[in-house]
Amino acid sequence: MPALCSLSDCELVARLPTLVQAERHAMVDVIEHLVEMERRRLYLRLSVSSLYRYCIERLCYGEDAALKRHRVAKLALRLPQVLDELRAGTTHLTGLFLLSTHLTDDNAT
Repeated sequence: MPALCSLSDCELVARLPTLVQAERHAMVDVIEHLVEMERRRLYLRLSVSSLYRYCIERLCYGEDAALKRHRVAKLALRLPQVLDELRAGTTHLTGLFLLSTHLTDDNAT
């Protein structure tokens, strides 16, 4: 990748949407992996007490980032369709985190 300072203004601006989309997809991939870790409870085999603690101790997330990913992974375990919305950008991690205790099969559309 060329040094950012060598990019023209137009090139820099043109690259950002693609990078944001890639970032969004990578974050959803992480959440999907955490869903499967939770489903299998693999963190227990790794001597970690919870998925939340695994995110902190093994993935080096801060407490806030770990809590959001943990809670959204548990939500996605119940309501897998939220991952599609997250990937599409129609919702975001913080939004799902805040809604996670309120969403049910009946009100999640």
